[in-house]
Amino acid sequence: MSNASAALSEETGKPAPAPSEAAVRDEGLNSGLEDESSGRDGPTPSDKDADGNEGQGVTYDGKQRFVIPITRDVMTQLFLPWNWSWMQAFTWVLFTMNWVFFFTDHSYWFYVGLTLFFRAAYNVGLGLILKKQSETQFITTWVSGLVPGSFSYRAVKYSLTSFMRGSAGYDFDAMPPSYNAWLLFRNGVDNVLANDVLAFWIFTMVNFAPIDSPLDVLSIIVGLLLTGVACWAKIDAHKVVGDYAWYWGDFFFGKDCELIFGGVFNMFPHPMYTIAYAWYYAFFFIARSPSVLVIGIIAHLSQIAFLVLVETPHMDKIYGTEDYAVADRSELERQGYISNKEPIFVLNMDLTSAHSISLCLTLFYVVVLHLTDIGNHWLIIHAVFWRVVYNIGCGYLLRRQSTDELWTGYFIKNGRTRQEAFEQWKRLYNIIMTITYASFGLCGLRLFKLPDSVFSTEFIVNVSLSSMLFALQYWSTTSTWLALGPVGWYYGDFFIRDIPFKMTYAGIYRYSNNPETITGYAALYGLAILSRSKTLGSIALFSQLCHFAFLRFVEMPHTQMLYGEHRRHDGALWATLKDKVRKARQLQVDPQERERFVRELRSALSSKAKEFTTTAKEAIIEDLKTNLRKASADLDRMRAWVSRRRSPDSGPSVRESMRAILGEVDELKAQLAALGARIVRRPVFSTSSADYEDDAESPTSGTESAPDGRKTK
Repeated sequence: MSNASAALSEETGKPAPAPSEAAVRDEGLNSGLEDESSGRDGPTPSDKDADGNEGQGVTYDGKQRFVIPITRDVMTQLFLPWNWSWMQAFTWVLFTMNWVFFFTDHSYWFYVGLTLFFRAAYNVGLGLILKKQSETQFITTWVSGLVPGSFSYRAVKYSLTSFMRGSAGYDFDAMPPSYNAWLLFRNGVDNVLANDVLAFWIFTMVNFAPIDSPLDVLSIIVGLLLTGVACWAKIDAHKVVGDYAWYWGDFFFGKDCELIFGGVFNMFPHPMYTIAYAWYYAFFFIARSPSVLVIGIIAHLSQIAFLVLVETPHMDKIYGTEDYAVADRSELERQGYISNKEPIFVLNMDLTSAHSISLCLTLFYVVVLHLTDIGNHWLIIHAVFWRVVYNIGCGYLLRRQSTDELWTGYFIKNGRTRQEAFEQWKRLYNIIMTITYASFGLCGLRLFKLPDSVFSTEFIVNVSLSSMLFALQYWSTTSTWLALGPVGWYYGDFFIRDIPFKMTYAGIYRYSNNPETITGYAALYGLAILSRSKTLGSIALFSQLCHFAFLRFVEMPHTQMLYGEHRRHDGALWATLKDKVRKARQLQVDPQERERFVRELRSALSSKAKEFTTTAKEAIIEDLKTNLRKASADLDRMRAWVSRRRSPDSGPSVRESMRAILGEVDELKAQLAALGARIVRRPVFSTSSADYEDDAESPTSGTESAPDGRKTK
């Protein structure tokens, strides 16, 4: 369903759409794309300030602005022990526990439960926490209520200070409670996410099938390639949005940054929850186990539910809802082209109108026809017939309307208006569309046969795949309606000539000029898989080919005639892929470009390695300095104790032994000082014996404690 394969808006323009998943920055593709805003408010690499910080943050009450310090990525945090707090240590405890489960024998359902437990910890546990945080800011309130000096205060401060060790500009007491609350939440997120991935990998390995044929090898290769795609999507998404959006920072505090597309966000809607989860299906190809596919689909659908129920409501509350279909809807309503509630399929029906009664009677006829004993071949012909009427018949009317105004001309010739012509077209089109899909759906139900066992592997896989395709169809249809509005859905620019339109690309049309040609037929294939009918699959393919023909001979000529150079040739996905191919070809044919690419790659790798070694060096130096100070303090105490033990009444041999001990202590102090100086390239400890004379000569009386704890006189 599209009008010129894009959303339409008035000359008055349209508001910027609300963010949906992550703030992203345009990479500057020369594809003629407009700068549309969408995604979660998150930092991008260019959002860092001159000091390398993540930009300016602001509390939601507006009382405090602060510089957001740099945070380490999860891999650096987990695999460098000197960066650990007690929460990272707990993550490794769970890691170890999962590995123990992997190397010990347990039942199949145990591993299913383990996988679903960590997935539920993510989608249900973190989902409920974020939902409540969005509504009440309860984590921020709890952190702000910590009493200095209390056990909870000291535990949280120690954990976050350890977590941010080496990060310039972080001070637990100086940062607002909302930022500290976010860091505390992030520690828990790392715990859940890391073990969620590991648990699913363990489940995959437990269900790994033996490799018996070249086809199995090919399946594993496909799985590895899909895993690579998912990793690329995750890495690119993190590179674009940064830690702030990756860890739901806008549930805790705001950030000054723009909301623009870029990177993988320019190619896929919600890429961190769509293409980045291709590894679920990659693991199915690797393991070649239906169980892995079923659990993967369940996990992926639960992630989509997390997006719909948790993230989207919060984004709507913070950034506002999207309304990019028609900017001046009131003008269209005022002129009578659309109403407050436009019918779509059987929704928004008014049973007092002739259109709704006609639609109900037509659906009644279709249902009765499929309940009779008529042969299946007649039902198949019936479904194909309505598909031809829908795409070819309506396509012919729209083509004639575009070239010589066949439809509106008839109404005007008979003394009626354009508004009435468009209204009658909407009613006719909705009836034909509803009958077309109802005929196909009822035909699929007739061809469906319940298997002998509903718990068979084949049936469970079919149900899982079809459910995923039904969900994709629902998302595609609702997104198309939101992007187009009733005017775009019913091809309003074929009929409305007294209101100027311009082409815009928003919502689902951001990524593809014609998304309905790809995702708009997912439910048809899902029903074919569920019914295990090749005939139904053929009808689904025929329906999709009919839509391609409709697009080629009806929509594209009309948009070219109406919008000309304002018409976008490629969607963001295809434009990005073409740009990548163009750059790859340049690397092949242009030696200078190839050398430049190699230099940039080396520079990036060198920078990352330098950053890693610098972080590691700083942490090691800090630990060594701490240990050297402790050792130096111990030697100070030992020297003072020995000095106090010297007595004029002691014999020559005892005094000589005391002097020897003091000499050894001073020598050890000098060695520690030299070691500290070599580590930090400057003296750390003083080696002057005068520093210790006061302690050595301090008066003593009464009972003293030796270093081993014995009481001496």
